[in-house]
Amino acid sequence: MTAAHCVTTTDANEDGMYMEAWNINVCIPTANPSNGKDISLTPEFMTVPNDYFDSVEGNDYAIIKVKEDLSAYGEVFLGLGTDESIKNTTLYSLGYAKDANNRMVLKTASGKVNSATERMYNCSIDIYGGTSGGPVYSQCTFGVPGSTDPVKKVQTYKTVVGISVVVFYDPNTQYIYSSSATRITPEILQFAYDNK
Repeated sequence: MTAAHCVTTTDANEDGMYMEAWNINVCIPTANPSNGKDISLTPEFMTVPNDYFDSVEGNDYAIIKVKEDLSAYGEVFLGLGTDESIKNTTLYSLGYAKDANNRMVLKTASGKVNSATERMYNCSIDIYGGTSGGPVYSQCTFGVPGSTDPVKKVQTYKTVVGISVVVFYDPNTQYIYSSSATRITPEILQFAYDNK
């Protein structure tokens, strides 16, 4: 999953039809900062909600299916952040942006949710231009203290509850003055897990 604005456009062509998605490159960096030896993946298809093209809030997301098996890279939980569970929780943003030397560098940031609507989080996370489409996640630790059972031992779990959307940033400093996240809703969750 990523932000729809990272992979397509809302600009219509001369026939009034929306432009095709750009030539999408999906890669997994092998170093931080990226050394240009990234692992390339093969997109098979992509889907974007129709409401994104009508600028309906909370629909800035896309799902890309790649040909390769990604199980070797681990799993991340995708879940719902309820108003009650998110309001006093630190959220984290993760994504790649260019540094002063024009290299792609992994950027992480954390902050709180200032306000939430049914489909969006307004965050106080200092994210950077270029990190749109990255995961916004929460962390929680639980398990049975003292247990050595891999399933029951105390562990920290990361759950993606949103997708970064940059609202405004200064391209000179790459600093975000306002940030928000498309909230993972039951509809997005169901679509992500059930779409064939």
